Amino acid sequence: MIKYLLTKEQRKAGYIAFAISFIILIFGYFVLEYVSTKEKPRFGNTIYIFTGSTLIGIGVIGILVVLKLFYDTNKKRKRDQLRRKKHKLTFLRSNRKRSSSREEKSNDY
Repeated sequence: MIKYLLTKEQRKAGYIAFAISFIILIFGYFVLEYVSTKEKPRFGNTIYIFTGSTLIGIGVIGILVVLKLFYDTNKKRKRDQLRRKKHKLTFLRSNRKRSSSREEKSNDY
């Protein structure tokens, strides 16, 4: 149950990170396409071109990282399930009773 809750929180954080990255990507596109193409922007065209390109790059990298996180958690879950199916746990019997009775027999001789 705890593992389920942790994965649920991780997914929620992943969705939030994906949304933030997408917003950064759209804002960078807006800055690059609309603000930098104006006739005389406030700080000059070069600043807005650089800022827009940087924001688009950050947004794309953020989206890729979040998608990789989702893919890795699904892959890890499948790998763990497969490992559990292949390897069943077996417990050995306790040999304490046998060893204590053997010691008593050896002391009788």
